[in-house]
Amino acid sequence: MKRIGFFRNDDRTGCDGMKKNNRILAWFTMVLLAFAIPYVGTRLFVRYRDVSDARIAALSSSRDVCILQNGNYRLIDCEEYILYVLAGIYDPSWNVEMAKTMAVLTRTAIYYEMNDQADTANGGGKIINEGDLKEIRIEKDELKQKWGKEYKQNMEMVYQAVKDTMGQVIVYDGRLIIPVSHAVSIGVTVSAEELYGTAIPYLVSVDSSQDIQSPDFSSTKIYSALRIKKEFGMNGEGEAFDGSENLGQTDVDVEKNESATTGSAQSEEQVVDAGALTVLEATKSGFVRKVNVFGTVVTGETFAQTLSLGTTNFHIDQVEEGYRIISIGKGSSLGMSMYGAGWKADQGSTYREIITYYYPETSIADGAAY
Repeated sequence: MKRIGFFRNDDRTGCDGMKKNNRILAWFTMVLLAFAIPYVGTRLFVRYRDVSDARIAALSSSRDVCILQNGNYRLIDCEEYILYVLAGIYDPSWNVEMAKTMAVLTRTAIYYEMNDQADTANGGGKIINEGDLKEIRIEKDELKQKWGKEYKQNMEMVYQAVKDTMGQVIVYDGRLIIPVSHAVSIGVTVSAEELYGTAIPYLVSVDSSQDIQSPDFSSTKIYSALRIKKEFGMNGEGEAFDGSENLGQTDVDVEKNESATTGSAQSEEQVVDAGALTVLEATKSGFVRKVNVFGTVVTGETFAQTLSLGTTNFHIDQVEEGYRIISIGKGSSLGMSMYGAGWKADQGSTYREIITYYYPETSIADGAAY
């Protein structure tokens, strides 16, 4: 009787057939190992080797940052500074293309700030004090504490992203761009013209509908009227408390009713209504410019900051418990969406493709020329 097996038996029987099958299986195993061993070895090497000072020193540019470290001032190369800035914002969920994207954005922002302050005192934009930069450098010891056993693996990813993009910046029409970004868009990015009234060719609206999948896409908060009044330093009648700076009014940019603009989205009667909490003015995409807070007009930015909304794209509904505030997106929705960029990287887009998608008509160039 013929035996039934994975391999067709033909006229081979007994041990001869089994030997043939074993040889084939051994061949398959050898092929698999040939591919698997280099891959596993590379992953282990990347995971456990350290980013040494010598490797960091190999990162070089024509610019320096003056830092204060252990009580002493010293110059470090701009690429080293970028390394520790990027490490501070690095998310382990990023793949290599997303890390490269952020390296180029970080470098562009720093070069832009250096050029903006360029004069003879700072070498014509070639040297800058760390305190004059917005980007925050994180010390190695802090990173080790933050990442623990994942320090070497994460630092290697950050190092490779900086090394592989060394010197690269984003330019438009021969000039460095302002690389604005945000966490999560409203499903599309918005233009600088809509938000600020000034058209910037590379800061225009592009689709980022994948952002809807983000857990940070929307947020709902419910406040009582009294809670909101207290947050804005008001008493129960809507009047300001004496010494209300401890309730958040110190940094609140308020306007009185009479200064409300004719661009208000509500009628004049609603503007002066001391019993109302309403949006007065917003852009076409829903970014709020002015809010009537029980008789006091504040900017949308002030309202969002005071209530920790994370965005000025919100709307307000009156409900039984008080007021429901629903916010959409996280950040300004201007420029590159971090969530959208990460999604594109996961789908196979390169850092160049991601950057030129979110900043149309731009290109990546050698920063030495800028």
